[in-house]
Amino acid sequence: MGQTVTQDDPVREPAARRARATGTSKPCSGTRPPARAKTNTFLGERHRRILRRRGKLKAVVATARSTLVIVYNLLANPGTRYHDLGEDYFNNRIDQGRRIRNHVRQLEALG
Repeated sequence: MGQTVTQDDPVREPAARRARATGTSKPCSGTRPPARAKTNTFLGERHRRILRRRGKLKAVVATARSTLVIVYNLLANPGTRYHDLGEDYFNNRIDQGRRIRNHVRQLEALG
């Protein structure tokens, strides 16, 4: 019996078609840093926090997702108004003792 080849078989797809497909999605892939990363807002600080730990593209995607969640909730609930939490929201949420323990642990790891 011969091997059956389906239309979506990635092995049989011509290289030129794969190159075109990836080339068309590149402008939407988040290669430019978003403007909200430079702002002193909740989303700007979120972007910078994720950027430090996970990298540029994951930070762009996570920030875009957060923006979409905010927009969806504003559209789904017409009476709701957007209130920015501020750039120090995450710093105020972390317990002072926990922050001290983490810094001490990091200093001990350095030697």
